[in-house]
Amino acid sequence: SSGQIIKGSNGAYAIGVVQDKPGAGDPGAVCFPGDTTKVACGGTFSAGGEVQSDANGLAVAAVSGSFVLGTALTAGAINENAVIIYQPKASKL
Repeated sequence: SSGQIIKGSNGAYAIGVVQDKPGAGDPGAVCFPGDTTKVACGGTFSAGGEVQSDANGLAVAAVSGSFVLGTALTAGAINENAVIIYQPKASKL
């Protein structure tokens, strides 16, 4: 890899959640497994539900064939923020 931060894609595995808004070519802060973090939502999900990334890198309810990236601690809704525990699973649902 080029060492650059890239946005998650639909159902893909991710190594973390960016915690700031770094400029092009600048380093960014990233959370790691076990961390609690805020996420921007691209769909609705319930607290306690598993979440994945959508095609825009936003949190949505996890579906079969996707990598689970964490568990929602608060409910999520489109264009809102939610809190998850970032705990990616090594295999797809």
